[in-house]
Amino acid sequence: MKKVILLTIPLILFTACGKEKNPEDYVRAENFVIVTSTVLPKTAINDEKTETETVEKKNIGYSLKDKDIELIVDGKTVQTIKCEYIPDDKKIKVADFNFDGYDDIFIPYDNFGSYKTFGDYYCYVSIENKFTKNSELSKIGKILTIADEGILYERQDDEYTDRIIEYKWTDGKLNPFKKTEIYVTAENGIMHTDVYKYTEDGKEYLETSTP
Repeated sequence: MKKVILLTIPLILFTACGKEKNPEDYVRAENFVIVTSTVLPKTAINDEKTETETVEKKNIGYSLKDKDIELIVDGKTVQTIKCEYIPDDKKIKVADFNFDGYDDIFIPYDNFGSYKTFGDYYCYVSIENKFTKNSELSKIGKILTIADEGILYERQDDEYTDRIIEYKWTDGKLNPFKKTEIYVTAENGIMHTDVYKYTEDGKEYLETSTP
């Protein structure tokens, strides 16, 4: 039985390769927030296929006005997402989640804590100059962080276990490939680290358990 102990996974797990993008500028007024962000990568991993191309630099961001989120490209509103609530702008994330060279946006369903925040991912499609919901990202539906190019991770912290699930983009599909759990057992008070891997058909199996 696992003892109720909070743990923090050492930062070394992701410090070396972390590349999470944060919005660069916040311009606040009485009833809206504008966030802008630029893009750097040139390796394209699309929702449907993987390809390499040189992308044109775009300034992508959003404007939050009450329940509406206006998606902005190079200073112009190209699309409006209507929500049933007033989104918490701290839960909205702008980053290149599908690694196609353009920033995308995560819009939460609710305003719960980060562990329980669910939402949809809208990815920028340059040829159409608009955003479309990404099925691979939205099937996970939780806040993800960029760990390395082609790899995202989700962190789940509860009162029992520190857990990190890593996802990898392969041929346009986003699948889990590794899960790490750290906890302390009530029986002997020893810290355990369990590492799980996934088969090609998505089945989870325990690879290592220490001590």
